[in-house]
Amino acid sequence: MWIVNIALRRPYTFIVAALLILLSTPYVLRRMPTDIFPAIDIPVVAMLWQYNGMTAKEIADRLTTSVERSMALIDGIEHSESLSYSGAAVVKVFFHPGTDIRTAIAQVMSSSNSVYRSLPTNVAPPQVIQYSAADLPLVQLGISSSVVPETDVNDFVNNIARTELQSKRGVAMTNPFGAKSRQITLDVDAPALLARGLSPADLNDTLAAQNLILPTGTVKIGSNEYDVSLNGAVASIPRLADLPVRTVNGVTTLVRDVATVRDGAAPVT
Repeated sequence: MWIVNIALRRPYTFIVAALLILLSTPYVLRRMPTDIFPAIDIPVVAMLWQYNGMTAKEIADRLTTSVERSMALIDGIEHSESLSYSGAAVVKVFFHPGTDIRTAIAQVMSSSNSVYRSLPTNVAPPQVIQYSAADLPLVQLGISSSVVPETDVNDFVNNIARTELQSKRGVAMTNPFGAKSRQITLDVDAPALLARGLSPADLNDTLAAQNLILPTGTVKIGSNEYDVSLNGAVASIPRLADLPVRTVNGVTTLVRDVATVRDGAAPVT
């Protein structure tokens, strides 16, 4: 009641204060920060695992289950969610409100490192990011072309358009999706491979052992110093077909004898 008593004793003071509030309203509204999505303080850490060539069921059985089981030792977890796709898995770990997100990320990364021994060979380390319910797209940009192939459009978006947009203040981007990314593929001729006693693993070993990027250096001859390069890396895509796979009784099997080299694109998802 004290404020009412003051207003009755000093009516002009409150009238002037009300007028000041009214006149300052346009200025305050112009300076007021706006946000379509309010900040939601629910600590969430998301992990993206990738293992190309594995079905969704195998991803769930061999990768996602082991990762979720390893999360049980982390403190402050409220619950976890996971989605298994063909070649990828997304695991979200929800923490109780008030949990320090930096500590949560460190614990998630440590737990994911400890689970590697139970995962399939050559699984890449996960992408660990802080996730928020307010992290939703406001604008989606679609890019297409009737002149250049889709693989070139994908290169343009990743290397030029994405870099240019990322530098704008207030803009946050994810990786582009839905495009055809260039992929060099060996289409295996199964009967030819079987007839020569080979397996797809032999082709994989051939590429790993004969397509190398090696440091060389320089050589000084007289007063001149020359750069030295090695032919450890295949110079062009068609030359992959000339790589030897195995030699038996003087007969050498080349990649072209059991597979076809294709300069194509990965399946669009």
